[in-house]
Amino acid sequence: FFLLVSSQTLFAEEASWTYTETNNVPNGTSKGSITDGVWTFYVERAKGSEKELTVKASKGVSINTEALAKIDFTKINDGFKVVAFYGWRNASSPLCKYVTEFIAPHCTTFGGEDTFSGNTNLTRVEFCKDEPLNISSVNRCFLSCVNLVDFRPRQIKGSVGSMFNNCSNLEGGFEIEGNGGTPSGVFAGCAKLGEIKLKNIDTFSEYAFSGCTSLSNIVYDTPIANIGNHAFKNCTKITTEFVQSLLGKNLVRWGNDMKNREGCFVGCTGLTGTIVIDLPNLVTNVVPKSC
Repeated sequence: FFLLVSSQTLFAEEASWTYTETNNVPNGTSKGSITDGVWTFYVERAKGSEKELTVKASKGVSINTEALAKIDFTKINDGFKVVAFYGWRNASSPLCKYVTEFIAPHCTTFGGEDTFSGNTNLTRVEFCKDEPLNISSVNRCFLSCVNLVDFRPRQIKGSVGSMFNNCSNLEGGFEIEGNGGTPSGVFAGCAKLGEIKLKNIDTFSEYAFSGCTSLSNIVYDTPIANIGNHAFKNCTKITTEFVQSLLGKNLVRWGNDMKNREGCFVGCTGLTGTIVIDLPNLVTNVVPKSC
């Protein structure tokens, strides 16, 4: 009796990427491409960067199959590493809809508006393992990626835009270091989002955490000066103590502006007891309607 088992099934390795340098510019940026046989990307290698590659998908990306396929930059020939990735726009290049997982363990910099917007097949994203991810121009990057569950790292530096808007199955917490405020709707609709830690952020913009029904607390190190409309709409688990901490002497604007202020805490059914409103620095002492 002989049992034949495919070794490919049991011992298959992740595909290795092949880097080809097609334009070596003396004293400047070298250009080329990398491919794993399924995905092909345009890349650049800066002068003196040795083995470090920057993928610029907006300049060229192709896929040779119509089946779903993950992108995994873990293994590249001759020891090259992808350290930066700038994505393609969903509206102009629908190829991103085929991505199920995006793994780039050496990538510390990520950018690109709308990169995976609307991709309902995406379940996992993993960038650098041991340091924060630097981001830029990532507005709507994962908009409505409703099956995205696992995103790493959880430490992010930069302006997050509405990066995770309507990622309804995204789990866990995040630590975000910004410069100013949380953009409009950054985590709106993230019903499974856990604790949030913020650094250098003094504004909760409109709809920032709207619909985050699992969110009970936000830890912040900078006094909050502005709370936008519907910022915590239907956050059913935030506490009276948290809301009370926001409504203090540092608050300058409550609502979007003097003529448009509404619904900041509407639907926050977990609030009980007494809240003292003492806002000496508020532009006008007006509680937003439907608050």
